[in-house]
Amino acid sequence: MFRVYGVYNATLTEWTAILKFAYEYKFPEVKRLAIRELENFDISLAERIVIYQNHAVEPLFLVPLYVKFCMRDDGPTDEETSIIGIKTALIIFRARERLRFQPLSGNKDRSVPDENDITRTIYSLLGFDYNGQIGLARVTFLLILLYLVRYSTLIRFVFLSKVPRRRETRDVARRSSEAAFGDQAVVPENETNFGGTGNVASFSSLMG
Repeated sequence: MFRVYGVYNATLTEWTAILKFAYEYKFPEVKRLAIRELENFDISLAERIVIYQNHAVEPLFLVPLYVKFCMRDDGPTDEETSIIGIKTALIIFRARERLRFQPLSGNKDRSVPDENDITRTIYSLLGFDYNGQIGLARVTFLLILLYLVRYSTLIRFVFLSKVPRRRETRDVARRSSEAAFGDQAVVPENETNFGGTGNVASFSSLMG
């Protein structure tokens, strides 16, 4: 069965190369396609972070990877640290340390930070505007909703516009019939009998 927006059959290495190409030559649509396809592959957190960082992938995809590291019982292992690098590992450890002492949102009695707390902390450490990203997501949602509303309105307009067109067609047929047959013109009273057998018989009698 075909997937939405097309059929693509490429390996992890090939999609990573496509992402690199799109990043270097500024092809945003191709970049989004590569990211979407890479999301379907089973890649370790460390490797995915490196791929996304090296190609300036949006925080929408990058931050959740940091969040998963922070939600684990233990931080990055030595092997993971060697993959993501010291700088990224320090950001994760700083986030974990900050979450231990900072006030938690919502219920003050909570002792364990939730995903929202972790996300805000990661955005702060990476220098991203958390509220700005949330606002952008809301604006995108509203634009999509507006598009759907306008599209449905267009469908209703096209559908309803067919009614006067049918009436106009009937009026043209009446005038043409009157011009051809004068007082003996046979004109349908509605769309249902327009062109029906009754009219064919009437026209045949006139012509006979």
